[in-house]
Amino acid sequence: MRYKSKTASGHFYLVDSGETVAEYGMDVTFFYDTSLNAVGVKGSNTWTLSKKSGWKVDDWDYTDTISNQYVAQVGIFGLSKDNRHNNTAEIRVYCDHYGNITLDIFDNHIGPYYCCNVGW
Repeated sequence: MRYKSKTASGHFYLVDSGETVAEYGMDVTFFYDTSLNAVGVKGSNTWTLSKKSGWKVDDWDYTDTISNQYVAQVGIFGLSKDNRHNNTAEIRVYCDHYGNITLDIFDNHIGPYYCCNVGW
């Protein structure tokens, strides 16, 4: 059994000024075994950090087992201001039974704010 870890993170910012209002991310560790054609998630952690008063990010994550040879850890991040939902971002980190890791980022442009700068 082998292990690989990745971190992906991003932030929500105000479109008009570029000011960051909140940050978010996910750390994930996968296990994989090419001889057994197996892969899975050993551990995962999502995190958020509000950078400006009134802004909050709720976060949750789950494992999406696509097959015995392919799995994704999904982190979902919901931005709100003064308890009113504004935007959502999603990070998907995939791993196959060879230990190859890829990343997908999805954001929903609900309000006048934007999710960006997601990376490793």
